Amino acid sequence: MLRVLFVFLLVVFSSQAGVIYDFTGTGRSGEAVAFQITVSDFLDPAPVVGFSCYQLDTSLNCADDQQLSVFFSTSTYGAGNGFVDAIQFQSSSNSGYWFYFPAGSFTTAGSWEARSASPFNPGVLIVAPTTTPEPGTMLLAFCGLLATVWQVRRRTSA
Repeated sequence: MLRVLFVFLLVVFSSQAGVIYDFTGTGRSGEAVAFQITVSDFLDPAPVVGFSCYQLDTSLNCADDQQLSVFFSTSTYGAGNGFVDAIQFQSSSNSGYWFYFPAGSFTTAGSWEARSASPFNPGVLIVAPTTTPEPGTMLLAFCGLLATVWQVRRRTSA
């Protein structure tokens, strides 16, 4: 029973909050590209945050080398129309595609559509915080587990 308690505590206290970035897009050549990455907090790409394909949770047509292949950045290129958050994706066909999103897309939960008017590439970015139990919920679950252990021990000793 103590093993169950230990595993329970390990799972509860090792869970962490995070943010999932789920991206799908199409490059100029019609090449489909996609990735998903989970990070500990919202990305603040000032000026640039890069990841290799191996750091991504999943990917489609990501360049399979040790180099950084996915970049989150803030750009002035689309600033005139409010699209300043950019993702650069280096594909396995050795093409680099840029996707421009509205300002604040990387730091706000939601579904964001990339500006797709030429010369921009169409894409969708979903930013979703992961949830973890609140401390009060964890305490309540822990107390319930302790009460169960106490009841089991009391019945087996009687």
